[in-house]
Amino acid sequence: MSESGATIVSVKARDGVVISGDRKVTYGTLILSRGAKKVHLLTDRVAVGFSGIIADAQSILKLLQEELRYYRLVAKTEMSTEGIAKLLSTVLYSQKFYPVTSEVIVAGVDVEPKIIVLDSLGSTLADEYAAIGSGAPIAYGVLEEGYSKDLSLEEAKKLVISAIKSSLKRDALSGGAIDVISIPIRGEPKEEVIEEKSIS
Repeated sequence: MSESGATIVSVKARDGVVISGDRKVTYGTLILSRGAKKVHLLTDRVAVGFSGIIADAQSILKLLQEELRYYRLVAKTEMSTEGIAKLLSTVLYSQKFYPVTSEVIVAGVDVEPKIIVLDSLGSTLADEYAAIGSGAPIAYGVLEEGYSKDLSLEEAKKLVISAIKSSLKRDALSGGAIDVISIPIRGEPKEEVIEEKSIS
């Protein structure tokens, strides 16, 4: 997958899934923002994270939210993790002649935790853990060393945060605060922000 600014990381746990991302936005050597949110809770069971040009991410997110609102109205239920990934895949592939720069991670819980990665043309890949963006190579080193299928949700959260922090130290395009979304198999999702000044 092609590199693009940001570090987005997701890890499956035995009792849920975690997704996290940085907030830095750059344009060449210029830092445009340290406060751009790149991971979003779509439903109580599914979250999404974007890397790439922020305008593309915002456009896709808005379209997704409208489609999910319509689906909820018609079907009287929420779309599944796989359903959202398929919808995203169709949207991204429809832009193949004018491709967007975004890579996407869809993380959620249907019956079991799921992580699905999409490239800019809509290809999908399900995995136990994933990282996208310019900081992904650094994050993967931490994930591969620390991942286990027996991780609890809290342990997965710590691993995700560790991977993001490692990327922030070495990747010039990643930075700012860290957003963390934890979705348990049972219970309500939790959104947290680790402020930049507290990151070490």
